[in-house]
Amino acid sequence: MELKAGYKNTELGLIPRDWDVVSLGSVGSFKNGINKGSESFGYGSPFVNLMDIFGVSSIKSGAVFDLVQTSDVEQKTYDLKIGDVIFIRSSVKPSGVGLTAVVEVELPQTVFSGFLIRFRDHIGLDLHFKRHCFYAESFRKDLIDASTVSANTNINQENLKKLKIALPRQGGTTRDRHGPIRRRCPDRRTGKTDRQKARPQTSRHATTPHRPNPFAGVQWGVGC
Repeated sequence: MELKAGYKNTELGLIPRDWDVVSLGSVGSFKNGINKGSESFGYGSPFVNLMDIFGVSSIKSGAVFDLVQTSDVEQKTYDLKIGDVIFIRSSVKPSGVGLTAVVEVELPQTVFSGFLIRFRDHIGLDLHFKRHCFYAESFRKDLIDASTVSANTNINQENLKKLKIALPRQGGTTRDRHGPIRRRCPDRRTGKTDRQKARPQTSRHATTPHRPNPFAGVQWGVGC
């Protein structure tokens, strides 16, 4: 089959010729969240937990979080900045592991749960791109395949680092010559790059009929 003009075949399938395939570990770093005992909750710093991530594609202004007692060092170690991507580390169902939300607002003195993993890129990826590309069907399949299964389905930093995505060479700015990058997260099985491949935006903690809550009825303890 003749290639479409301006595209090339890669291990991820058909992508624009001026894009490259990169591993997440080569363009950013990962960090597990903080673990605290039950006596530390109810006062202190804002605390982004697992259920603050499920059902949303981004964290925006107006979000309300639980509180946890933390030190200045912990607030620096487990901080969240605009552009950070938060992955769900563990899920009862495979469909829930590795779901993401992008931080889109300043969250001073805020920390995140040990059930989550923070991805912080160092090349200035576009927020729109990060909001949608981790929901491409092929990326989700690779992530679930890289997960381990015990009582829950889990993903760790080392396996996340190995996962690959396609990026424009100019580093994920809002537009390239092919059009808006937020619409261009190629799925290697279908070749589709439209936002229809991404999860629709929902309200905080909301679920949709086609995406049942994999954590329903589950009581989560402290730590992993």
